[in-house]
Amino acid sequence: MTIKVKSPKITKINFEVFPRTVPKEGERINVKINMNIKITDISKIDETKAKLLANFNCEIETFGKIAIDVRLICIVDNSDKLIQAIKNKKEKELDPSIMPSILNATFYFVMPIVMLISEKGNIPIPLPPIVTAGLQKKTNSTKSIQAKSKSIKK
Repeated sequence: MTIKVKSPKITKINFEVFPRTVPKEGERINVKINMNIKITDISKIDETKAKLLANFNCEIETFGKIAIDVRLICIVDNSDKLIQAIKNKKEKELDPSIMPSILNATFYFVMPIVMLISEKGNIPIPLPPIVTAGLQKKTNSTKSIQAKSKSIKK
């Protein structure tokens, strides 16, 4: 089975910045990032198309969290087979490239938005590894950043 993921559309964005103390200049801070992409719903459009709803969650511990709901149109050989496998949590029965294609399409679509939101919220930009095979859905990474002070000239 082959898949093409088309027409991504954001349906909802939630963003929260956690209250925190400002680090001293030069202080090293460990930043833990929890990222998860979850399929929340799937429905049939026709024999070769399915509408998929996915939820992207990213928590930058002690800094903030971002949640984005995305709608995707998946074009496949047999939409019934895809729908049944996902609804019955039997993704392993699908071609091994199917789930990474869905997860990477969601990831690539939301990451530019996540980067902009992170910058506006003054939180570290989360850049985890890309899903390349299997059903890896959750990424945890820890980064160490160094605090820098900014001076604004008027």
